[in-house]
Amino acid sequence: MLLLFKNDFKRMISRRELWFVLLSSIIFAGLSCLEKISIYGDQNKSLMISATQAFMLWYPNLGVAYLYFILPLFASLVYSDQYYREYESGIINVQITRQNRNQYYISKLLMSVISGFFITIFPLLFNFLLCIIAFPLKATAATETGSIYMTSLSKEIQWVQFPNLYMNYPLLYTLMHILLAGILGSALSLLSFALTLHIQKNIIVASCTSTLIYLVYSVGINALKLSEYTPFLFLLTAPEGYTKNTLIYLSIILVLVISSSFLIVNKLMYNKDVLI
Repeated sequence: MLLLFKNDFKRMISRRELWFVLLSSIIFAGLSCLEKISIYGDQNKSLMISATQAFMLWYPNLGVAYLYFILPLFASLVYSDQYYREYESGIINVQITRQNRNQYYISKLLMSVISGFFITIFPLLFNFLLCIIAFPLKATAATETGSIYMTSLSKEIQWVQFPNLYMNYPLLYTLMHILLAGILGSALSLLSFALTLHIQKNIIVASCTSTLIYLVYSVGINALKLSEYTPFLFLLTAPEGYTKNTLIYLSIILVLVISSSFLIVNKLMYNKDVLI
């Protein structure tokens, strides 16, 4: 099992998709930080927004594009289609013959989950690091978010996850949202892997189906004005005028994991590959 996992890791770091995604992530994270610098960079240092507010998931600009379109695509692109590639090339025949069949699939599953998590948090961490360099890291003040003039502070706190971290520990507050984003990326990559076990007509369709499902769900939920059930809205760090319930977010993740598990078990138990 360990040997399989090492081989999968070597295949992942040798894939062009990984380096394309990493380079694109660096560019996107850098542009997002430059966007905030161009808007707020000339402020007096004492009045300058905090690094938490400059972070790409605060008031959404490029951050929404990342959460809405780029996150699900990048999470699925790096490794979740590796099974499909090996199936099409016939390498799977050698792999499964030499190793335990279940271990082969489990190794692919674990690498898909890990790669989805890493690829999701990488641009967020890089952007936050740039923001810490360019902006002061300080607790969010009520006057900076509009609490005094627009709404009560008690109401604002209801509109964020982890209110204690929001008011007192901005670094941990931001890192918790990055962690939650990574969990979503892992779940989407897992779903993409599970779908490639059954969709074997076209690699583009196999890789992008989970992204399409994510987009259709998000657009549909927003159209029904049920924003509290939209995954990417939970990841926005600014108080947005709606209550964010972490349990709802984790429940959505759980549904993705259960759906993926069903597809994977179905493949292992009832729809095994026929080796040639």
